[in-house]
Amino acid sequence: MLSTHTVAWQLVLAYDVSSLAPDMVAAGASTAAQPWTLRLPADEPQRALLERQLRTLFRARAPLPSDSVVRTLEFGPLVVVRDTGYVRVHFDLTRHCPGSTRTTGYGNVDSVIVARHPQLRAWGVARSAGVLHGDRVGCG
Repeated sequence: MLSTHTVAWQLVLAYDVSSLAPDMVAAGASTAAQPWTLRLPADEPQRALLERQLRTLFRARAPLPSDSVVRTLEFGPLVVVRDTGYVRVHFDLTRHCPGSTRTTGYGNVDSVIVARHPQLRAWGVARSAGVLHGDRVGCG
């Protein structure tokens, strides 16, 4: 077993990328780099690799003050208890209201789990253990 749980992280990323497919399709209409804020645990040994993978997949660049839409993806630490890995993932889309300093948008917090078969020592498919969704008030 790898101490950094490389395979478990890759399964969590695959799950999260698939769950963000609608946002990726919307962003994919443009060939320009998209404004994303990506946050991974500071003490994660694979942080640079994971961030590089996400930046490539999302064609991500750092947000600028002039961006009207910014997506944020934040991963908590991968916590492994016995045969199960847990990661809390927060996604947020923020839209700046035209002619105002107000913002609107939506977000979700997902509890992602990935189980390891103890005899095979292989990780299974990552899945959600529960998602909380939220919308902000519109620009009105």
